[in-house]
Amino acid sequence: MNALLIVCIATLEVTPLVGDHAVLQQGRPIPVWGTAAPGQEVRVVFTDANGAKEHREVRADAQGAWLLELAPRPASADGATIDVASGSETWRAEDVLVGEVWIASGQSNMEWPLHRTSDAEASAQTLTNHRIREFKIPHAFDDAPRDEISGAWLVAGPDTTPGFSGVAWNFATMLSEELDVPLGIVNSSWGGSSVEAWMSLEQLDEVRGQSPPVQRAVQDWYDARSQKAEDVETLTAPNMDHAHWNETVLPGDWSAMGLGETDGTVFYRLAVWVPEHWAGKDLALRLGPIDDIDETFWSGHLVGSRTRHDVPRNYTVPGEHVKPGRHVIAVRNTDNAGAGGFFAKRGQMQLHPLDDPSDKIPLAGPWRWKLTSSWSRPARNTPTVLNNAMIAPLEQLPVTGVIWYQGESNAHDPVSYDVLFPAMIEDWRSRFDQPLPFHFVQLANLDHRRGDWHWPQLREAQHRALRLPDTGMALCFDVGNPRDIHPRDKRTVGRRLGRLALHHQYGRDIVPEGPRPISLEMPGDGTAVVTFLMHGGTLATRDGQDVALMEIAGTDGVFHPAQVHLDGDRAIVRSDAVSAPSQVRYGWRQDPAAANLVGAEGLPATPFMLPSTVQPPAEGATP
Repeated sequence: MNALLIVCIATLEVTPLVGDHAVLQQGRPIPVWGTAAPGQEVRVVFTDANGAKEHREVRADAQGAWLLELAPRPASADGATIDVASGSETWRAEDVLVGEVWIASGQSNMEWPLHRTSDAEASAQTLTNHRIREFKIPHAFDDAPRDEISGAWLVAGPDTTPGFSGVAWNFATMLSEELDVPLGIVNSSWGGSSVEAWMSLEQLDEVRGQSPPVQRAVQDWYDARSQKAEDVETLTAPNMDHAHWNETVLPGDWSAMGLGETDGTVFYRLAVWVPEHWAGKDLALRLGPIDDIDETFWSGHLVGSRTRHDVPRNYTVPGEHVKPGRHVIAVRNTDNAGAGGFFAKRGQMQLHPLDDPSDKIPLAGPWRWKLTSSWSRPARNTPTVLNNAMIAPLEQLPVTGVIWYQGESNAHDPVSYDVLFPAMIEDWRSRFDQPLPFHFVQLANLDHRRGDWHWPQLREAQHRALRLPDTGMALCFDVGNPRDIHPRDKRTVGRRLGRLALHHQYGRDIVPEGPRPISLEMPGDGTAVVTFLMHGGTLATRDGQDVALMEIAGTDGVFHPAQVHLDGDRAIVRSDAVSAPSQVRYGWRQDPAAANLVGAEGLPATPFMLPSTVQPPAEGATP
């Protein structure tokens, strides 16, 4: 675990991922983790609804971190409790269920709340289901992987469900109905985010050479990255001269320092003089809330760090570091949105012996500061930083799999996405050390008329990611809104993801998807034959008309509308304008809603280009 985020926090803390109303993954060991006083024994008791108890003990390490595992449990919708004790401190989680847990991630179409979808008028009864819960992770970023996370589980009800992810809610309700078990969704999504923000730095380093734009983006991140460890040592050292730094009055935010909405890192420094009678005593360092992230040092020694903007920073300076004379308090403050800085109330910033709050030194007033890094792009588009803050803390949480809806923010560069998206899937799988089935949504239809958004090519890059095992792709080009990048029909999308999961992960006899092309043959008679993977039924059109938006090209690369004959799982394609075909494409439009090829249960066929390519056009936008 990352010691920088938990060191010297003496009070008992337990991850909220196993807190009140949690849903825990059935059939897998259940981890419980957190922080306590270094070396302190931690006792955990799981009590099921029948009163049966399981006891476990572990000792916190030298940095205060602890983790233990409870035995695997079958699904149960009857609330259990988890009690944790360390020394005189106790913690309890109530109404804990066991069932299926999925991560929902991506950008705005995954984050989009139910109350802004076509389900907005659902009845209170429809929105109430005590077996479905969501854990929404607040937006956050960091330049190094975190262990700590904030948030809480919410039980589906008329006051809570409207704020759930619309896609995830419909996915969860379908699974819960079919499987008859509790369903937990961990919603880690951020509107407008790009795929590279959700990847680890190690994986980006491996693949960035395959794409010049990715190479530049990662290098920009390295250039803008907050100070390295040796720089931190310099900037927090008590003997460093900070007289030439800027001055500001704390508490106060970055806007008062002229930084406005800057996202990045500021170092603050304040010199204090310790009196003789404080020598060797543990000190209470009180700084109030800091927005968003802090690492706080006492004369070069890290004494605490938190990642939530609304939590007061109350740290202990160990007596071994308290000597009479001059000391320096240094705070490394990273902000990811809005204005960073200190937001203490009057009198909240102070230093005093732990055993004597009345003998205090006020810390409000002039401090020195220096901006050490700022982001060249929004955090949600900065390589690796969302992964560090919103995915890395989940790595030890057992889950069944992932549902993902993202790609719009990368539509300007589908060639890079073709590299990055499958690399991200493999990245998550290796770090979670779980099979991690991964089902994603292909981009919806959008008649945007922009030359720098390559929707068909991005869809093809998504399609190509299906070469990875345990992946599935839900289509929605037929249920979107050509004038709205956030189509309101999240029910169809969520349930199509549900079909994939029920078929592939839970073995249900359900059609998981529509026809998907798997091969292209050129018999030499002027036709091209596309063979599809089918899940029952035969190829047909949803309106009984001829196949629309199927096109064929010869070696000149010019596409012409095609005549199509459907024969079971094959589409035989030809055009009088093409004597020697070399390519076939279908639904190759920004808005392919008119594409009408379907399979069993009317599920749409996948738009495609064969042979596959994600290269954008040399000039202008795709129709």
